[in-house]
Amino acid sequence: MRLRVAAAWALVLAAAGAVGWRDRAADAGDLGFFVSSGRTLVSGDWASTFADPAVQAGPLGLGPLGLAARLADTLGVSTLGLLSVGIQAAGAAAILAVATLVLRGRAWWLPAAVGAAAVALGLPSSAFVDGHPAQLFVPLLWVCAAHLALRGNVAWAGALVGLSAGLETWGALGVAALALAPRARGTLAGSAVAAAAAAALYLPFVLAGEFRMLEYRWTVAEGTLPSLWLEQGGAFPWELRLLQGAAAVGAGVVVALLVRRTSHTAWAPLLAVVAVRLLLDPLGYSWYWLALQALMLVGAAELLSSPSFADLRRRISGSRAGVPMETG
Repeated sequence: MRLRVAAAWALVLAAAGAVGWRDRAADAGDLGFFVSSGRTLVSGDWASTFADPAVQAGPLGLGPLGLAARLADTLGVSTLGLLSVGIQAAGAAAILAVATLVLRGRAWWLPAAVGAAAVALGLPSSAFVDGHPAQLFVPLLWVCAAHLALRGNVAWAGALVGLSAGLETWGALGVAALALAPRARGTLAGSAVAAAAAAALYLPFVLAGEFRMLEYRWTVAEGTLPSLWLEQGGAFPWELRLLQGAAAVGAGVVVALLVRRTSHTAWAPLLAVVAVRLLLDPLGYSWYWLALQALMLVGAAELLSSPSFADLRRRISGSRAGVPMETG
């Protein structure tokens, strides 16, 4: 069994690496800019990492990019080429790990099937090509946090939410997953841990350098929902981002409170968070959809492989075959 699992993981990771090798010359969007900021973060001038308001990736998102750039320099290879293989392999590994957590106790091959589907659908590839790998890793961290919260492990769940905020600030929206905790006191405690973890990641830059992340202004694009009440081409400041985030978290908390005593709940409130965030976004970049796709893939795998869904299939098959269904 272990040999089969290891072989399945190896095949999925090899496929992801092969796609990464294919994509090594891709443009990769904003990734080059993030790599430059990552180089600053791992240098002696680390305190000025966020002096440019355009840097909206967190220290946990920039740090690995800076280290990868240094490694590429040492090896004499292309930084983006190395990152293409690395990000896609890491993305596939993260999906496999989360699928294993979500599908524990079910057929051994299911997590590998989820990982293979993710590679086939291009999720790890999009994480690199679109230049925003956090769009894949953040929701996967949220799913882990949600499962921990369901079991009452609120401290670890809060820590994961705080770490996701360290990848990109919107990762803090995953605090809605903590509403899945069995008790309200646990939700509050987990939220406090999440806030403390996120603060610990950003506070050194606030205290030691010029921290201008909150000065950034997005542009309201035509065709987005905010363009109905804001001027197209106008500014969308952080104050409105906070309102957008509050609405997304609120939606996630409502869904969590509605479904936390039923099965298949870990992904439902997170899907609500991402959906509301997309709905209220002033730009609607294509890479924002990656988070939604990752959650939908994990959620579909959990739902379709669940005992209740299998029972429903049996009932439908029995009904079509003319076999009387049990009434209980």
